[in-house]
Amino acid sequence: SYPYVTSSNSSIGGVCTGLGLSPKYIGNIYGIIKAYMTRIGNGVFPTELDNEIGEHLRTRGEEVSEHYGEPQRCGWLDLPLIKYASMINGYTALFLTKLDVLDTMAEIKVATGYKKNGVELQNYPALGNKMHDIEVEYVLCPGWQGQSTSKCRTFDSLPENARRYVQFIEKSVGIPDRHGTYSNFIKHLKRIHPNEYELIASSDAAYLNEEENVVSDDRTIADLGNIKYKQNQFILSITKNLIIKCGLPLNIVEHTSFRDFLKDCHLKYEPVSSKKLKGAVIPLLKNNVLGIIHEALNNIDYLTLTVDGWCDRRCRSYLGVTCHFLDSKMMPQAYLMDFLRFRSPHNGESILRLTGDVLNRFNIKEKVFKIITDNASSMINAYKFGLFTDEEDDVFDYQTHPMSNTNSSLDDCDDDIQMDNFQMMDVRYADDVEDDESLPTFRLSCFLHSLQLCVRDGMQNASYTSKVLDKCRILSKLSHKSSKIADALDQLNKSITKTNVTRWNSDYMLIKSILSIGKNDLESIVTLMENSIKFSNNDIMILQEIIDILEPFYDISIKCQSEKIVTASLVVPAIVHLMVHLRDLKEHVVFGTKLVQQLQLSIEQRFAGIVNRIKQLNIEENDPFNDSVYFIAAVLDPSFKFFWLRDLKLPANAENRLKQDVIQLILDEMNKDLKLSSTKLFDKNISSITKPRKRKIFSYDDVYGGYSNDPMVVNPVAELEAYLNDPIRFSFSEYWCRSQLIQLKKLVVHIGCVQASSAPIERVFSCAGLILSSRRTRLNETLFKDLVFLKANQALL
Repeated sequence: SYPYVTSSNSSIGGVCTGLGLSPKYIGNIYGIIKAYMTRIGNGVFPTELDNEIGEHLRTRGEEVSEHYGEPQRCGWLDLPLIKYASMINGYTALFLTKLDVLDTMAEIKVATGYKKNGVELQNYPALGNKMHDIEVEYVLCPGWQGQSTSKCRTFDSLPENARRYVQFIEKSVGIPDRHGTYSNFIKHLKRIHPNEYELIASSDAAYLNEEENVVSDDRTIADLGNIKYKQNQFILSITKNLIIKCGLPLNIVEHTSFRDFLKDCHLKYEPVSSKKLKGAVIPLLKNNVLGIIHEALNNIDYLTLTVDGWCDRRCRSYLGVTCHFLDSKMMPQAYLMDFLRFRSPHNGESILRLTGDVLNRFNIKEKVFKIITDNASSMINAYKFGLFTDEEDDVFDYQTHPMSNTNSSLDDCDDDIQMDNFQMMDVRYADDVEDDESLPTFRLSCFLHSLQLCVRDGMQNASYTSKVLDKCRILSKLSHKSSKIADALDQLNKSITKTNVTRWNSDYMLIKSILSIGKNDLESIVTLMENSIKFSNNDIMILQEIIDILEPFYDISIKCQSEKIVTASLVVPAIVHLMVHLRDLKEHVVFGTKLVQQLQLSIEQRFAGIVNRIKQLNIEENDPFNDSVYFIAAVLDPSFKFFWLRDLKLPANAENRLKQDVIQLILDEMNKDLKLSSTKLFDKNISSITKPRKRKIFSYDDVYGGYSNDPMVVNPVAELEAYLNDPIRFSFSEYWCRSQLIQLKKLVVHIGCVQASSAPIERVFSCAGLILSSRRTRLNETLFKDLVFLKANQALL
């Protein structure tokens, strides 16, 4: 009403001047408006109602000046005036009062614009004398006649048309905040029921004084109607789904277009800054995920780790540690435990120390069953003596074994193992380690990494293969540089894949892409090269034979990287399949004989422990993959059992001896928990275990095959016999979840958690590479580690 009533300027500037307060100390600016307009004394009032409606508003709203004692003038809500006030004051929120005065209205008008002399005014008139003779444009809003709002304490409890009325005001003024509703009911409480009013006022004050940087992930039912709760959930959803799962940069929340989009989706969206996401939301989510992981690991007895090192675009090294176990439903579970900075020196001692720190934080050092790593010398040295190594052992290890120096592949490039370094990975233990038969095989080699080395051995030592592959690589390189070749491939709707020196399967995919083009089209493409190369008929035959030879290797590599199945049980059947595949294919290849021979030789060397056990030869302490866990896992997987032996076509006596050896391995493992003598069990008639029983029609024998259901009676032989004779072939998790073979199930729990490869930690590094893209190299280290941790564990968000 300035200057007609008050002697000061009723704006934020006037407030600061009157209080003697600098504007820099002001945080939020709240505007307070009624659901309709009122004023005292003279002055222009474009939406004034000088009729029964105005009188009704005045009476119902008790619009009488307490200072002058005279009735106030009433009218419809004036949005142009409110928008002008919001513009000059910079409101961060609006408080809407006296909404209940409109409860008796069937229709409500709202002023949305002004016209003068038939011309729409684009701006609010700065001078009052220019407000004469203006025409007001109204919008008719449906009322909520007969529905009371006086006792509504949340926005959602308002009548639908009342909510639409409030939302229309908010959208028109452009202020996206809503803190609550106030009415004559509050006045009534204050005058008549002061105690109840104090309770409500204190709760409102606590609500309005809530710190802006606090974001809660609490999902209690009591807060569902809370506006702040909904706002927090919206911010959490943006962080989880867009920032973490989709990998969008954090500053996207500050982009104007993104905020406009969210306003269209969520009328009450309160803009959030990237600083708030970094300082409050992401740490909150990380703590929640860590809590879930801690709780899960506290409830298990066995787990397996995969460990590896990685280097980012800024040459900062990191060590990643994932854990794997079977849950109560016998389903494989995998979590990233930590992704931590790995500073020099990058030797086995440093890796062991960092791994121990991670395990101590989670208090699971005693629960670790196996650790899977690649074949880098630093990884071999790190876990050569397990996790429980005292200080003297460390000194002895790193003073007497020169292989544990700092000249490792991680020191050279701080990245994944390069192909040029593969010759140094066939590491043999020192003599004093080989003679110690009591030393357990704590670390297991990555099966896929070893398989990759086998393929590389074969490809390098087969002369014909190397020459043809060089031609393929030249064509692949030019196809991504020459626009002529690219256009020709585009017309054929074909493409030639790129090669990756660290992945053999990229050569496999390259050959497949070239063969898919066809001989005639391939000849037309190579003629476009400046230094043309030629693929002869023999070259095409060699490429086709390479595909035929390597196809099982590729399929096994894909299968063993699965996240949802137990992978340790795949190793032995995979090796058997490759041995049989190469044996049968050897007689049918023309140019690939040398490649087949080299692959056979490499498999026998790099998987000597498995091959020698199959051939029933002596197994040396330093034989790769000599751990019995692979055979035990294969037999305890209902999908395999001993079915993989059929492909070997062994003589009956040799097959039975191999079965008995594997069965004895299983019984020995079971008896470690029972503290029984394995020699006594071996004296039993084990050959009868593999002989199927004759089943009678409609006869549903107990699953134990005569084994007592009394939990006090523990007989590993009877349980194993019941399992091997069970004709049901469910999946691993489904079978063992239903199984009642108590002692055998305990063995399955810690055997099944073993991973065939270090693929889980490699997937984490892939996520890290996507997060730290070339455009985000200046990402803060702590924030980067948190984003990688949450991305890898996104299923827990």
